[in-house]
Amino acid sequence: MAIAMAVPSNAEPLKQLKIQRSDLQTFKDGFRKLLIEGCDHKALMTALCMANTISVRPLPTARRVKAAVKRMRELAQEIADLEKTQFHILQQRQVVKERGIGPEDFDDLSLTFPQFALPKWLQEGARMYEDWMKMASQRVPPRPELLRRVGRVCPVIYVRWATGRPFCALVARLLDLGGVVSIDAPQLSGQTLAFEADYPLAAGCIRTNLALVHRREWTYQTTGGRLLTATRLLREL
Repeated sequence: MAIAMAVPSNAEPLKQLKIQRSDLQTFKDGFRKLLIEGCDHKALMTALCMANTISVRPLPTARRVKAAVKRMRELAQEIADLEKTQFHILQQRQVVKERGIGPEDFDDLSLTFPQFALPKWLQEGARMYEDWMKMASQRVPPRPELLRRVGRVCPVIYVRWATGRPFCALVARLLDLGGVVSIDAPQLSGQTLAFEADYPLAAGCIRTNLALVHRREWTYQTTGGRLLTATRLLREL
């Protein structure tokens, strides 16, 4: 789910490719070949830009999470001690009075006024982090090296959906020429197959989003404005 959430929707701008002028003709030739095989020019360019955009931050180490849990529990205790003073109780009464509500208007004071229950929520957060550490100790994926593969698999997933074949050699060449990643065809093929097997939800999100672009139901933008389509690429650059 964390990886699937990193797949950008069409409300999020994509990063444009960085194609050197000396590589432009080679890029055009490879791009045209995939269009002939059945790819849509907007969807293919979107897939390549998506590969240049997606980034999943690495998960924090267990040591860092453990240290955060310790500080959260210490802070929760410190705040609880401070809030035992009469002055803090008077502050709470004043806030409730300003809202114009009475105790009968809510069942749980901590839900209506979470600022009154910081120790409670810090302890809840600490418990969630401890659960996180338990999962990490069991070596639950995703592993860091797999997180770096998310973007590069997007064009392969789309190309296979659009044409019935992955054309990994062509896609790898376009990714390299577009300044996304330097990778050979066997590596790209193996990583894509592993990604689809390990993260079917994320792979499905990528496939669905790009299918919507292919059918002209979605349109993505880039950080520089309109998405650079194949038509503009062939005409303007």
